Amino acid sequence: MTVKEIVAQVEQLPPDERRMVVNELLRLLQAETQAEEGESAEARQRRLASIPPASAMLGMIKPEGHIPTDEEIKEDYTNYLIRKYS
Repeated sequence: MTVKEIVAQVEQLPPDERRMVVNELLRLLQAETQAEEGESAEARQRRLASIPPASAMLGMIKPEGHIPTDEEIKEDYTNYLIRKYS
């Protein structure tokens, strides 16, 4: 059965049954992924805990050159809209 055929059949189901299909597919994929990775839940938690939060990454990527002010951004956006709709 192709993906298109499966999608066509799922589209014919009522919304509740569609959600059940999606949940079941997600459960299967998660189980497959965990089995392939061979990683336990505890190992996954340790790995995720070692990732720094986004707040710790602020300022890591700085733009090159001049950082535009709010007024310059508003002006550029206004000019963009004028060019787009004129």
